[in-house]
Amino acid sequence: MSRDEFVKALAVALAANDVRDAPTSGEMARTAYDALQFDFPQTSPSELKALATHLRNDPLTFPLTYKLLRNVLELAHGTDAISSSAATVLAQCLFLPFQSPHHLDHFHWPIDPTAVLLQMEWMRYMYLLRDRILQYPVACASLLHKILLFFHAPNNEEAIEASGASTALLRLLLDIASSNELKQAAMAKSSIVSFLRSAMPKLASQGMAAVASSCALDDVEVHAQLWTWAILEDPLAVVPLLEDRGVLRSFAGFVMAPTRDSPHGALKHAVRLLVLSMLFRPSFAAYVHGIPSMAELCPWLATSSYPAEWTLWSMAYQTTAFFTAFQALFPVECVDGIAAITAMHEAVFVLEVLVKMRSQYSWIAWPHKSNLLTTLQTVLPTLNSLFQCPPKQDVTADDDDNSSRSITTSSRQSIQLVHRMRVAIKQLAATIAHSHGDGAKLD
Repeated sequence: MSRDEFVKALAVALAANDVRDAPTSGEMARTAYDALQFDFPQTSPSELKALATHLRNDPLTFPLTYKLLRNVLELAHGTDAISSSAATVLAQCLFLPFQSPHHLDHFHWPIDPTAVLLQMEWMRYMYLLRDRILQYPVACASLLHKILLFFHAPNNEEAIEASGASTALLRLLLDIASSNELKQAAMAKSSIVSFLRSAMPKLASQGMAAVASSCALDDVEVHAQLWTWAILEDPLAVVPLLEDRGVLRSFAGFVMAPTRDSPHGALKHAVRLLVLSMLFRPSFAAYVHGIPSMAELCPWLATSSYPAEWTLWSMAYQTTAFFTAFQALFPVECVDGIAAITAMHEAVFVLEVLVKMRSQYSWIAWPHKSNLLTTLQTVLPTLNSLFQCPPKQDVTADDDDNSSRSITTSSRQSIQLVHRMRVAIKQLAATIAHSHGDGAKLD
């Protein structure tokens, strides 16, 4: 082939290449989708936009995967403005299922292992909301109101229930309620209690469904913990609602079920919820003690697994057992550091519940307050020497730093718990002394 023939053939080939059809939108979307299934994807903004268009119009064509979600979020935070904008649009299309109920089950495939990862991504956004509330407690009321509207909108209810997102909301509220940042934010706490009261019909049905299911112990524990917190914040408003809606009777059946022979977290928190409700609601206490099989509960409850619950349970019905159990809350020595911290938490819970009860009729009518004052006067001076545990033995050099950090954290936590015990004991002692006309103070 001569030089002229070669040049002519090359020109024909280039011309044919120029007139070749450009890739279709579907081909570009498929190219982007395939690239986003791997680390460090190489895609163009036009391909990302094509994929976004297809996801918006027909989300079933391109199944959502964890890799796709992660890579899109990373590209959206990239430095290239054009690619970042295109990826942001794509990310918004990925979350369309939350705005379109009939797509929500597609977003949470029950048989696909990526469903767990996608639900974790949903939890990540919930925790961003948590951080926002903890950073700005004043905004808690307005944020919770918007959440209530979203989760209880008729168009969203069925899809949210199928996705399990309602439990994520309860875990979020529990995390916020139990955080140290919220302890001094009275407005935020009252907003959460108000939210729970407003959502009571829906939450009550969810809680009773979890109790009835043998596979939902985690959900039972979340419900019990959240209602326990709400009772301690506003017992006069929350306990009657729980009783009227049948939640407390449902938890009573859960506690009396044969599964109690194997203690677990859900059972302990369910017992705690019942005991608190009995203390603040005499009519419910009468109902519980009228259950024929309730006599079987006391020996089981008096075990070492339920020290705080048994102490409060026996307060009104077994005075001798109450003082024995109360003194056992303050051991001189514990097996190890974990046992010591656990025992401190149990003692703090009982003391702070008694402080909360000071304005209740059951406390005012309780005839053994002077005996309790004597016990408190005995405990307070020795508080710093209680809950001792033996030091760790045989700590290797490699574990020395980790052990030091663990001891420091444990010491800090124990100091905080001892302080809370001291404050509660002084408040209780002052109340009892005032009711007896004695102005003596505990130092």
